[in-house]
Amino acid sequence: MTLRWGYGSMFGLLRGVLRRRMAEPWASTIFAGALMTATLSLFPLRGRTPLPSRWPSDVMATCVTTHLAYVVAVATVDDQPRQLQVESTATDNAGTGDR
Repeated sequence: MTLRWGYGSMFGLLRGVLRRRMAEPWASTIFAGALMTATLSLFPLRGRTPLPSRWPSDVMATCVTTHLAYVVAVATVDDQPRQLQVESTATDNAGTGDR
């Protein structure tokens, strides 16, 4: 469980770095690719998980679905402060035109 929280948090930080360097959808696309690559390679390399080619289809579907949900959740939460700032700036700029 610690490993999941650890790598999940590290990848969440990676997504933040990507988003500050590039626009959407590229940041989330690269984030999702890195996350799935790590999931499908690091766990089998540790020796506790079989190779993805041996995973039953329902396990693979669950893996892809949960990681996609994670990508969407992280992207949404990470972009909220940015959206609020954009909306606030737009409101502030709209008010200065009346003076």
